[in-house]
Amino acid sequence: MTDLVDKLRLARQTPHVALHDYNLLRSKAAEVLVCVFEGHEDHPYYDTVFRRITENFKYQPLVVNGKDQVLGLRELLCKRDTPAEKNVAYFIDKDYDDYKQYLPSDNTYCTHGYSIENNLCTVSTLQPLLETEYFCYKTGDQHNIENITKIFHERLSEYSELMKETNKAIYFARKNSIRLQGINNQITRYLDINLSNITPSGTDHFSLIGWPETVDTAEIPASLPEFDNLSPLTDWRGKFALGVYTELLHRLKDDRCSNKPQLFSVKSGMKFNPKGDIIRTLAVLAPIPSCLRSFVSSLNSHQKSDPIPA
Repeated sequence: MTDLVDKLRLARQTPHVALHDYNLLRSKAAEVLVCVFEGHEDHPYYDTVFRRITENFKYQPLVVNGKDQVLGLRELLCKRDTPAEKNVAYFIDKDYDDYKQYLPSDNTYCTHGYSIENNLCTVSTLQPLLETEYFCYKTGDQHNIENITKIFHERLSEYSELMKETNKAIYFARKNSIRLQGINNQITRYLDINLSNITPSGTDHFSLIGWPETVDTAEIPASLPEFDNLSPLTDWRGKFALGVYTELLHRLKDDRCSNKPQLFSVKSGMKFNPKGDIIRTLAVLAPIPSCLRSFVSSLNSHQKSDPIPA
């Protein structure tokens, strides 16, 4: 039964499945730009960015199942070499394996950090959230913004220390073709997160990232120079980074809504839900990477003239 499930899962992950979905989309939208995304969480992020950068950006989204399907579909469409197939843009996360066995191209955007989630969990996004969603201006709590920002800095620094070995293990696995048996992205399984501190949960992190029993963890070097040079919030696994960020926002909401808040002057109710569909909200506030801004601007200019080069 396990072998059958694995075969069915692999069958869904072939680029020919993505090609089938692409053909269906093209049958209804023959000339419009198609933007191919890795997953459903990518669409609201990029859609928000498109709207922030340029007006009247027309496209159809195609969500496939992961980076291999995005780049595999690109390879299949390149063989057709027709005008429609030249009017496609591809969006992938850098992760720890970049383009994998594929080559970069002018019609493919690869995130400058690990993934889109890393673009969202910045301290610069925190201030406008505090001003508006946490009602600091409404209740005269502007003077508390600096202290809350300092607390976030401290907690994110603790996260960087506590999740370093976990991220390094994932990095090592990706660079050495070690297949992990499914990474658990729920950050609260790894860490106990509060506004006062972040501490280990006590759960074995190797089991949470699906480390295979056939590979000894002792094979991971004590130091990996390329990994050590990465920025934790920018270049480590994005779902972990966004997870700790949203968990802190949730704890901050609890404090804001409590009868005796510790970080705010007075209690205030708020509708903002840090654990809801937060990607679009954060995408409105987060800085847009210059490389993404340039890529989208290029797509927009080609919409007014020729198809984008492959």
